[in-house]
Amino acid sequence: MLRKSIYDIEWKYYDLLYGDLSEDIDFYRRFVKGKSLLEIMCGTGRIISSLKNLEERYGLDIDERMLSIMRSKDKKIVAIKADAREFSIKKKFDNIIIGLNSILMFNSDDKIKLLKNAKKHLNKNGKIFVDAIMPPDLEEGVVYLGDYKIRGETEIYRYFVPYFSPDMRILHLRYIYDIFEMGEYRRETAMLLLYPENYQEMKEIANKSGLKIKNVYGGYDCKRFNSSKSERMILVLKKVEEDE
Repeated sequence: MLRKSIYDIEWKYYDLLYGDLSEDIDFYRRFVKGKSLLEIMCGTGRIISSLKNLEERYGLDIDERMLSIMRSKDKKIVAIKADAREFSIKKKFDNIIIGLNSILMFNSDDKIKLLKNAKKHLNKNGKIFVDAIMPPDLEEGVVYLGDYKIRGETEIYRYFVPYFSPDMRILHLRYIYDIFEMGEYRRETAMLLLYPENYQEMKEIANKSGLKIKNVYGGYDCKRFNSSKSERMILVLKKVEEDE
């Protein structure tokens, strides 16, 4: 059993694990307007490769293997290998997407760095979309079955075991992968650290980044956000100075 970075496992199986997810893509098709889009932490391009109506699309990720898969899907997307907190592109965008919990991989200070950097790359009247789950109600030490996927001769069972830091600020997820591939079986494990934030905390982070929440939705169906009931919050951010 090998213990790896989650990237070392999921770059190869990401589309198998998440390829059936389309609700968020439908949401972006509804709200993404203008001519240009930057997706930060784009992974294999599941989202951005589906938004073909935009004239200019840039996908940024730290993992070259995932970017290579994105390029194979859509050669019109400009792929950029960079850290989300520190990248610099000589271009601004009408839309910036930070999708599917990606922002939760950063602590509060790094979330601010990421959003400040995103703001620098945002056109006047542009929007930043941030999609994140609310702090989850999980029982420590319990093994959860996250996914079960089959494609061709590949079969994956993905489990996770959650643990919280003493201050409850960091969610440690131990992922366990049982992989059956080409007639062979192997088990691999990886650790993922997430830094969940509630709505008020994300509002404060946005404000410290020079951004303001224009809208917040409780799901991809645009239902009203409820801070005590919604499992997800989708934030639409804009520059603070555009309200002045």
